[in-house]
Amino acid sequence: MSNGFWNSYRTSILLLGGIVAGGLIGWLAPQFATAVLVPIGKIFMNVMFVIIVPMIFFSVSSSVSRMSRESRLGSTLLRFSCVSLTILVGLCALTYFAILCFPPLTDGFESGGTAELVESSSIGDMIVSALTVSELRDLLSVKHILPMMLIAILTGIAAAGMKNAKLIAGLELLSGLTAKMMDLLMIAAPLGLGCYFAGMTAQSGSMLLAGYGRVLLLYLTLTVFVFVVLNPLIARLRGISLGSYFKHIAEPSLLSISTLSSSACIPANIKAARGMGCNPATAETIVPLSTQLYKQGSAISCVVKVMFAMMLSGIALDNAGAALIVIGLALAASVIVGAVPTGAGSAEAFICSVLGCDPHILGLLIVISALVDMPGTLLNVNGNTLMPLLVDRDKDKKTAK
Repeated sequence: MSNGFWNSYRTSILLLGGIVAGGLIGWLAPQFATAVLVPIGKIFMNVMFVIIVPMIFFSVSSSVSRMSRESRLGSTLLRFSCVSLTILVGLCALTYFAILCFPPLTDGFESGGTAELVESSSIGDMIVSALTVSELRDLLSVKHILPMMLIAILTGIAAAGMKNAKLIAGLELLSGLTAKMMDLLMIAAPLGLGCYFAGMTAQSGSMLLAGYGRVLLLYLTLTVFVFVVLNPLIARLRGISLGSYFKHIAEPSLLSISTLSSSACIPANIKAARGMGCNPATAETIVPLSTQLYKQGSAISCVVKVMFAMMLSGIALDNAGAALIVIGLALAASVIVGAVPTGAGSAEAFICSVLGCDPHILGLLIVISALVDMPGTLLNVNGNTLMPLLVDRDKDKKTAK
């Protein structure tokens, strides 16, 4: 029994040990962590992000080519859009009403006013920059995962359209090669992630702004509800036992709180989804896609930031128009959030520009991002594990039996 437990949870235990050790060193010896451990952690993270870009490209392109041949791509993406939008709208509405009941700002708050939208060209420019890049070399950056995925999808569709078995097999081989490279790198994950986490603790462990206490408490409460109640319930409705669910989400969950990067957890999410019975092609396509477009934690935090900014700007919150602005703007901003550490800066800029807020509010929203980054990434990754199971047609057949 002990050997079976160790074999099942060895990776998670080693990761947890590295994270805890790194956090303690960063807290107790911040100078040592900054001088000695941070470089090791940065080396590990840099190598990880270099591998992630081609891994995602070949994984998505090869999976799309297979699904296109099987006439499954269109229905899968349509189902992904419907399911993800439904859940995210529900989470945004829940957060909206929670903040109305427990507003983070009470003193000095003045209701009234209207949201001032910026020129459409400014919003259009932000959308263009989020979806596309002007040069091929920019696709090789982890900061431009979403544009790279669009090109990967086009590559997969084109490969399937050429009906060249060798080309499709080549994409699959390259996908397997990059996945194997990531597996080899993850052998050093307890050390590399431990050092990285030590540096994070040394830099921000003593920073806690009392004025944001209500925001943090509210967000943590919603995190516990989604992580412990909502997502396990969704998994159970898909025919997954709670034991299997919590066993398979352990590794990506630990990765999420140590790296604060949804992209870094893509391999673990694919592995977890497949372990819970998801079709491999669906997992390899939907997990990278949901990493960019389906972000439970980011959607909740964007609602908090939108309402926080509206309160500071004196914009009324308790009306139907405000609710539509909050939910719509939060959904759009959550898509812009980069799936990399500290990748939420563009979301705050988007929120402030759409609302026409005082530019100084941007800094206040970034503080919220820093406070909720860890639980937010945890929810993002947890949702990314479940999403392929929700859109997998093969899983429908198994659940119906």
